[in-house]
Amino acid sequence: MNNEEKEKGGKVSKVAKKEKAIEGPFGVADEEVEKLRTELKVEEIRRSTKLRRQLFLRVIRKTTNISIACAVIGIDRRTFYKWIKKSEKFAAQYEHIMESKVDFAESALFVAAGKQEKWAVQEILRSKRGKSRGYGKTLELAGLDGGPIPVKLYEGVDDSGFPKPKEEEGKG
Repeated sequence: MNNEEKEKGGKVSKVAKKEKAIEGPFGVADEEVEKLRTELKVEEIRRSTKLRRQLFLRVIRKTTNISIACAVIGIDRRTFYKWIKKSEKFAAQYEHIMESKVDFAESALFVAAGKQEKWAVQEILRSKRGKSRGYGKTLELAGLDGGPIPVKLYEGVDDSGFPKPKEEEGKG
């Protein structure tokens, strides 16, 4: 029984149970969770939305999993989504963290492509940048200035072997 459990008369709090359930295999190391616990006491976190938001942002930097971050600080996922809607500052901070994760992943992708990893090269060529140069699984065609491409239909070939235009309905 740790000190926190002794202070509560031997009972394990819901937050502690959740933390124990998610520690280890999901990427939040035990020492990281302990450090976060010591920096912001659980009771202070429960009383202060500002502190819970700060702690959430610190945890989400370690793991991009919203469920894990919510469990670590003892909130429901719905609370997180309410925070996103109510606080532009919090939403911007969260988006900044997530964008930095994408930047990191892109950097790793380019490193792999630099090592001539076939899968990485293909992924880059399928991306928006690759598509702008004509790579990708589909080909998009457009007429002049992005307009439609004029199409003429032919019925077959005439006696001389040239295409025979199809007559439009109503003419003839």
